Amino acid sequence: MNEPNLILPNRVVSNAIANKKRLYFLAGPIRGAIDWQQYAYKLLTAIDPGCYVACPRRYEESHEIYQFAMAGESGRPYVSQTHWERHYMELASHMGSIIFWLLLEDSVNPRKREEGPYAQDTYGELGRWGVRSGKKIGYLNSAMQEPIVNIVVGAEPEFPGLNVIRKNLSLDHGYDFPIYETLEETIYQAVSKSIKTNSR
Repeated sequence: MNEPNLILPNRVVSNAIANKKRLYFLAGPIRGAIDWQQYAYKLLTAIDPGCYVACPRRYEESHEIYQFAMAGESGRPYVSQTHWERHYMELASHMGSIIFWLLLEDSVNPRKREEGPYAQDTYGELGRWGVRSGKKIGYLNSAMQEPIVNIVVGAEPEFPGLNVIRKNLSLDHGYDFPIYETLEETIYQAVSKSIKTNSR
């Protein structure tokens, strides 16, 4: 059995920092979306064995990938999931990659109306990290001394607002920013980019 390498909310896990292994954060819709994170986790660990994966979806102990969840450090819980997500997105942006997968809302189990628009949190996160990665892509920002910020984006072609997302990312980065059409290609590109960045 593989060593636990899945970081779930709101657990504090220092191993990824201490061991300096690649860390990936799975960013994208949760409420109203199918469980794409489970498949992404399996792909990542197959392509990049030994990596860590931070997943914001809350799994029950009965879920098949829960067995790979790392135990959190006692006495150090995060105040909220938002704080937890920001922390691990920050780490993943430098130690591996933030992987955005933009998929259509599940027609069978859509988001509840009282929870607001579908993917509302994802749009905000993508805007924030798109700007940050655009300013530092491929080099060290000498003025701020911040390391490279890695994000990789994939989307189903009919995802709402995709044309605007593509245009903004391209403007942020100064070139036609790639948005991959399958989760498999998105994961492959994230691993490839992370290996290149961390080998410098």
